[in-house]
Order: sequence, then structure tokens, then C-alpha cells
Amino acid sequence: MKIELGLTSFADNGDMVMPDGTQAAVSNAQRIRDIVEEIELADQLGLDIYGLGEHHRPDYAVSDPVTVLAAAASST
Repeated sequence: MKIELGLTSFADNGDMVMPDGTQAAVSNAQRIRDIVEEIELADQLGLDIYGLGEHHRPDYAVSDPVTVLAAAASST
């Protein structure tokens, strides 16, 4: 039996906590870029899965996970 390890995200677009402890708003475009970077890092670390949820609300950056996963697949 093989165990697969991975990460999941709903791509919520909450405020980012900066190194100095302040909070900064993150745009949906930046959040999507961050997710693609997370997927690339997960691949480099040898994780098997990156699951991405779908939401149609303004506080979630991804309404079409297939498109974001396809973008990440081009570099993993």
C-alpha cells in the first residue's frame, strides 16, 4: 500500500501577515501567483498531490481550479 502526501487549498484571499507583524491585503492575481509557486515547491519537495478547491465568492481567489492547476503543470 502506497501512501500519498500532499497539500490542499481553497485559495482564500485573507490578509497576509508581513515579517514586521503588520497585515497587508493580497490581490487575487497575487494569490494565484503564490499558489502556483506553492505547487512548484510542493513538487520540488516530492509531494504527490496538490488539491485546489473551487469557490465563487470575492474572498476566494480561484473560481476555476483546473486553469490554475494547468498553469502549475507547465512548470512541474
